[in-house]
Amino acid sequence: MVNKTMNNKLKTYLSLVRLTTKILLTLLSFVPLYIKIKLLLTWFRISFHIALVRHHVPRELRRKLYKEYNREIGYLSSKLSLKKFMKLVRRNTTTLL
Repeated sequence: MVNKTMNNKLKTYLSLVRLTTKILLTLLSFVPLYIKIKLLLTWFRISFHIALVRHHVPRELRRKLYKEYNREIGYLSSKLSLKKFMKLVRRNTTTLL
């Protein structure tokens, strides 16, 4: 599988992605929520791909990770309609508050 240094590099890169995401959210505070969610899902997908390619993760492992990622994130962005997705987000954010 993935050795320890590669795993640490991926964690570091993903923490940079999280920081950049927070900055993007701050800059996009005037944008409606549904557009912000679509932008974030796209941003996560792109940065996930870059992290895997940059750290030379083997192709077979990359495919498994992509499948898992698409199962988790891609389902929300492609299978649900935007209206249902927004209801889900609103319901979850109000329960968290």
